[in-house]
Amino acid sequence: MTDTFYYTLTFASSSIIIVLAAMLIAIYIPKDDKLKNFRSSRKYLSFSYFILGLSGFVSSLSGQEATDWPLLATCTLLVASYQSLLFTYTALALIQPLYINRKSILLQLAGITALGGCLFLILFLFPGFWFYCAFYTALALYILQLACYTRLFRVKYKTFLTSLEEHFGEDMNTRMRWVRRFFYTALGVGIFTVVSLFGNLYFYVFFTILYTIYYVQVVCWFFNYQVVFGFGISFITQKTASVQPDEEKTTSQEEASFPAEQYEK
Repeated sequence: MTDTFYYTLTFASSSIIIVLAAMLIAIYIPKDDKLKNFRSSRKYLSFSYFILGLSGFVSSLSGQEATDWPLLATCTLLVASYQSLLFTYTALALIQPLYINRKSILLQLAGITALGGCLFLILFLFPGFWFYCAFYTALALYILQLACYTRLFRVKYKTFLTSLEEHFGEDMNTRMRWVRRFFYTALGVGIFTVVSLFGNLYFYVFFTILYTIYYVQVVCWFFNYQVVFGFGISFITQKTASVQPDEEKTTSQEEASFPAEQYEK
């Protein structure tokens, strides 16, 4: 496989992802306070797409990564860390929007950027032993980041599901499994990123094709959000997760009385 094919594929993948980011931004969302969480999640998701797409363009135009593993590994790890942060908060914005704190996100973005900058500095100033020490430390921190985000999502999802079931008085696990699918497939891509760092160029090409397909699927899920979860948007944007008065609960139950099979997309 020639380096030219690798860079051509990277450029094509990045072009697709940038187009998907533009599609996300173009989604029409009514100016309704109940859809604030949807707008926030779109912002985080489109930002993550732009980061990945732009990094791919830089990679394909610089023409260095295919023959420079330390540079490839450093770029991949930095972008993966951004992606894990933004995808996690996209999922949380959809189910626990009141938990989202912009300051916390900005601090984490700043921390990832600072650590990434340090890793690049060590790469260029102290290649060899010191770089590998720093890189494997950063890799361990990335794995810890994935573990922390997984625990955070599990806790928030369990709270969300329990509150939803108490509110509507029925089992909501089937209806909401698409949220778990969204997060855990993103987690799978994050884990696969670590594996790809130690594969050859053929493996990395396979990974590029895989995550491009996945990013297309995510946009499809996002387009369907209002349809799939329209019945619960009012509930999750309340200031508390407590059950509403009986008359409101009755109305909500009537709105949510559609067969669960409709939501198993």
